[in-house]
Amino acid sequence: MVVFLIGFGFMVQGGVMAILYLNLMPQPFDLKTYVTFMVQQTTCQLFFVGLLMVLIGIKRLDRYFSD
Repeated sequence: MVVFLIGFGFMVQGGVMAILYLNLMPQPFDLKTYVTFMVQQTTCQLFFVGLLMVLIGIKRLDRYFSD
């Protein structure tokens, strides 16, 4: 349960920062530039770490609630 909640927090942090950086990007940049910028930012990498932790947490929680 703790892994799930920490992962969810990381996903929220990374998602908010991704939206913030999307709003701060100047107009002439394209999607490729945005994605390469996002991969380099540590705060946005937290989204993917959090997603992995949530998936692990769901897998572990499934073990407790199965019959």
